[in-house]
Amino acid sequence: MTAVFCCPSGPKPYRPQILSHEPKFEAFLRWMPAAQEASTDGTTEGKRILSDDSSTYAVQVVRQVNYGPPESKRYFVSGDGGRGTNLYEITEGDLIEANFEKPNA
Repeated sequence: MTAVFCCPSGPKPYRPQILSHEPKFEAFLRWMPAAQEASTDGTTEGKRILSDDSSTYAVQVVRQVNYGPPESKRYFVSGDGGRGTNLYEITEGDLIEANFEKPNA
C-alpha cells in the first residue's frame, strides 16, 4: 500500500478551525501509521463487508496539488463502532453499497 500522506509529518491545517467531526479526524491521524498493514490493496482478501459490521463513519483522503483537480481519493472506515482505533481502507463502491451519507462539515 502506498503512504496515506505524501509528507512524513502528515497534513497541516490551512485555516485551523475546530469542527464537529474533529475528534474523528484526530483518531484517524493517530491510527494512520498502522495503515500500511491494514490495507487490502483493492483485493478481496480480508475485504470488509460494511453492512455486516458497526462502521459508523468514513474518512475520505483526497490528493490534490496546488488547488488543481483531485488526483486520487481513498476511503477509510471505522471498524470499532466509532472509537477510531481500527480503520480499514475500502473502495468508493463499498461506501455506495453500504449507503454511507456525506455530512456537511
